[in-house]
Amino acid sequence: MTAITDTDLEATFGPGWAGVAQVVRQAASLTADQAGRIHDAARDAAWADARPAAEDAARAAARTSGRADAWHAARAATWNAGWHASRESTWDRTWDTAWAASWSAAWAAVVRDLITPDQHDTLTGPWRAAFPHPTP
Repeated sequence: MTAITDTDLEATFGPGWAGVAQVVRQAASLTADQAGRIHDAARDAAWADARPAAEDAARAAARTSGRADAWHAARAATWNAGWHASRESTWDRTWDTAWAASWSAAWAAVVRDLITPDQHDTLTGPWRAAFPHPTP
């Protein structure tokens, strides 16, 4: 078995690799209670209104900076981690919301240096309801 190094992670996820790795680890151990807190936070109308623009800005930043591959890798990693965490639960809208929030938080880490603090806070908002410590 080959060890995954920090250099490998940076090559995959870009300079925000530590934040992506943190979100993936958190997603892999997500509990039903944490998923519920994320779901409740995501129901906030102000967040729901701000999220599309923040995601568009982050996606555009990833594309124009050459981090589109990192963007897709972050989504795949959080997808797999979230699937693993939820496999012992009944899949419902709560887990669906938590899954989407993990993508947003990982994407925010990929382009953190390219988006505004408000955009970063919007993208990570629901995730921080369960994991209050900010991503690196």
